[in-house]
Amino acid sequence: MLNDIVESQELSAAEFVAALEHYATSSPAVDHRLLADISEARFVDLAATIRRFFREYYFYSRHFTQYLALVMSKFDRPDQRIKFMPNAMEEGGHVDAEQAAVLRKAGIEPMDVAEPHPVLFHRFLEAIGCSPEELANQPPHIATTTWIQTLLAICQAGGPEQAIGALGIGTEAIVRPMYRKLVRGVDKAWPQLSKRDRVFFDLHILIDDDHADVMRDLTVGLCGDLLARRKVAAGVMGALNARRTFLDEMHNLMWSVELRDQHAA
Repeated sequence: MLNDIVESQELSAAEFVAALEHYATSSPAVDHRLLADISEARFVDLAATIRRFFREYYFYSRHFTQYLALVMSKFDRPDQRIKFMPNAMEEGGHVDAEQAAVLRKAGIEPMDVAEPHPVLFHRFLEAIGCSPEELANQPPHIATTTWIQTLLAICQAGGPEQAIGALGIGTEAIVRPMYRKLVRGVDKAWPQLSKRDRVFFDLHILIDDDHADVMRDLTVGLCGDLLARRKVAAGVMGALNARRTFLDEMHNLMWSVELRDQHAA
């Protein structure tokens, strides 16, 4: 299917990118059994499972600004680089008037998100009983390390097409559907969790399209010929496959621990 998208001579650059986004959001990296099991609360000890998952996700997310910096470094033209600035500002906690209105409509106080995204994620971890300080002193699972290293390698060694394919369509474009599934599980495990404590996810679900839009526009500009489209698709596939492998390993780990604990009880 992906090859058909790449090889099609009927798609404009914008249509090609839209087709890649549809491929990414319907891929096993999003439509994954672990995300479904969390969303549907299929684990007996759902809270423990979610904590275990986010202990690993913490290590991946802490590198996001590094991924973004690597991708930005692939673009030499000032008019291209400046397009990344809103993304970098939002990662640092900037919320404009339009975004603030969207947040208020959802019952979220904009001041609660006016901090760097890592701070918001740490707030969530603390609220569910995970200490970021303790996590920082523990080694990640080998599957997590492999995921991080793979994405860093794509963003660093690949050209602009491959790098933005990985971080744009292969990462930013799938955040909303993935986080929606995780939030449904979080709501079931901690129904009293405040919006302030889980705002990291609501922020990305409600207004993170700006990140994807910037990446989309830049990607469309790069997809003028078949070779460039192949490179973009390779970046997308590399990021999706790395994420899927991580989720596969986490799924096996979560159920192994769940069954072991049930047997011990």
